[in-house]
Amino acid sequence: MLNYSEVQFMLAEAALKDWIDGADSVYYNNGVLAYMQMWLPTSFTAALLTSGGINGAVF
Repeated sequence: MLNYSEVQFMLAEAALKDWIDGADSVYYNNGVLAYMQMWLPTSFTAALLTSGGINGAVF
């Protein structure tokens, strides 16, 4: 059984290799977001994700 974030990372790799349509960065960012929400389900995570990340990095 795979969780949502793992599937998104697999889709990102497939998109990077042009096996599927879509932007690899979108799949990757969705995977990071889902992983963070799964392991850090706090107000800190919500604030981090809505603020644009750490030092302006986009997740």
